[in-house]
Parts: sequence; C-alpha cells; structure tokens
Amino acid sequence: MKKTKKLLLLVVSCMMAVAVQAQDCVMPIAVALKSATAQPLPIAQQRVVANKLRQLLSATSGATGTVGFHSFALVPDYEVLNKSVTPGPPRKTVYQLQLSMQVLNTADGVVFEAYTTQLDGVGNSEYQAFSDAVKRLAPKNKDIISFMTRAQRKMIDYYNNNAERMLTKARALEQT
Repeated sequence: MKKTKKLLLLVVSCMMAVAVQAQDCVMPIAVALKSATAQPLPIAQQRVVANKLRQLLSATSGATGTVGFHSFALVPDYEVLNKSVTPGPPRKTVYQLQLSMQVLNTADGVVFEAYTTQLDGVGNSEYQAFSDAVKRLAPKNKDIISFMTRAQRKMIDYYNNNAERMLTKARALEQT
C-alpha cells in the first residue's frame, strides 16, 4: 500500500514537471470510443474512426495519437443526420454525419476543448459510406489544428493551475 502511494506521488510529480515543460514536449492523447451510445459503432467502423483520429493527433504538432491508457483522451461521438440510398445501378449509400470530438482528462472528466463538424460520405454499402465520411477528416484542416492547439493550451493551463492541489492530494494519499 505504501509503495502504491509513493508511486502515485511520483507519477503526479512527473505530471507536474511535464505540465511545466509541456510547451516543449509531446502530449500523449489516447483515442477513446464510447461504448454506451444511442448509435453504437460496429467494430470495423470503430477501427476506422480510431485510426483516423490517431492520424489527426499525430499530424497535430505537440500531440501523439497513442494506444493505451493516458491522462488525456480524444473522445468522438457521432450522429447520423441523414442516410439515403440512390436509385439505380449501382446503388449508392449516402451518409451525412455530425462528428463531435472532446479532449478530456480521463481522471476527472474535465473537458478541455470540444469540436463539431459535419461530414458526408458515399459508398456501395453503409460501411463504405460511413468510412468515406470519416476519411474526409483532413489532418491539415485549420479548424482541427486550431481545436487541438486550444485543447493543448488548456491542458497545460489546467495542470499549471492545479499543480499544488494535485500534489497535496498525492501527499495526503501517501500519509494514509
């Protein structure tokens, strides 16, 4: 138990050091998909979304889209605004999606920044139309870059503003 508390204190201390130096480092952000949503994604589509979001994170300076547990997560949510099938051979499925993304602190759920965009996709099946819509997220899109830049700045500010409280909490846990 004492080793766990000391480890927690060490982790929090390292996080504080990273926060103070965060302007010059890479911030690991995991992609986390919601499992309990009104429109759950099939596994194949989850992979498409997760891979695209990791590409977006990696293309944004100062962030890495990684697999695993981290203090920060990019959490997407989507809503199908419209779905239609065009008549005639070949039949095409058309999707209009609203994609919302939040960058948050996984420990306490603090949302640092949110972004919403609309995407259109066309394909021979629902899967292909959905995948086409997600693939239209451009890593060099100025709105996405701005979204990630604002999120990173707010993460740094959050840790800088709450460093003392987090250290106090870690020390209190060490004493128990």
